[in-house]
Amino acid sequence: MRKLSFLCAFVGGAGLAACSATQVADIQTALASPAGQALVIGLENFDPSVSAVVAKLNAGIAATASDKAMLCGAMSWANGLFVLSAPIAGISAADQTTETAAMAGVNSVCNTSTTDVASAVNSVLTAYTTTTNALKGAGVTAPAT
Repeated sequence: MRKLSFLCAFVGGAGLAACSATQVADIQTALASPAGQALVIGLENFDPSVSAVVAKLNAGIAATASDKAMLCGAMSWANGLFVLSAPIAGISAADQTTETAAMAGVNSVCNTSTTDVASAVNSVLTAYTTTTNALKGAGVTAPAT
């Protein structure tokens, strides 16, 4: 079984707060489950591709429809992991609501054809970065391998 490590802390409006021992155990249990492991692995599999799109955009190379599709897939995995772990990790209700609204926007962008691929990619990438940063801030990360 793959072991996951957690720093169980989250960044809230008031700053950094530590999770209780029960929350740490609950997070580890949830993410060690088959669904949790699948979400972590799925998200990790997208990481190199997301990094490649960021590097491409930083180099001034135009985004493509394939970039958009890949980011939409990555965001789906990030959303799944967020939904599974946010309540356990102590991510605030307001942040959970914000992520839900962001995911609705992402779904809209991802499920429609667009001629403005650059804006679509930027929107999805922003939501992805915000969501994965919230997960990392909550300690919902796999250990370095």
